[in-house]
Amino acid sequence: MDALYYLTKAHYDLVLTDYDMPFIDGYQLADQIKEKHFGTRVIIMTGHCERDVTDMMDGSGIVDGLLLKPFNLETMKEKIEMVGYPHSGEWTS
Repeated sequence: MDALYYLTKAHYDLVLTDYDMPFIDGYQLADQIKEKHFGTRVIIMTGHCERDVTDMMDGSGIVDGLLLKPFNLETMKEKIEMVGYPHSGEWTS
């Protein structure tokens, strides 16, 4: 629930979250983010490879990207770029 609190304090272009969390799952978080923070992109990381879960998230229009664990840094960068962030297409340290 910390993510929803921080989203009320500042604008974020991108939220990278896990699917499996204690109080709310990543899909429910993404849904709440999309309701209140238009333009914020959401990528969900998951080790749950059940086809129905990944299909639901991929085809929902709520989740902008899905990262299946395990993944490496290059895969994460590619997914972030695929959802349109960073805007300039350049990475900084």
